[in-house]
Amino acid sequence: LRKAVEQLPAHYQTAIILRYIEEFSYEDIAKTLDLPLNTVRTHLRRAKQQLRLAIEKDSQPKTWEGL
Repeated sequence: LRKAVEQLPAHYQTAIILRYIEEFSYEDIAKTLDLPLNTVRTHLRRAKQQLRLAIEKDSQPKTWEGL
């Protein structure tokens, strides 16, 4: 999971860390980053989507090319 978070754009990383590591509320993230609340919600939603895709990609079985 850490590797997937590190692959996110910086603004998504920051939102994820503040929300899930630092346990900030959405409102506190908005104030801290000086962003509208809906922008914070959008950043978190898109970050979670990207994380979900990255984790799914990593969990897929590897195939042998040409066999």
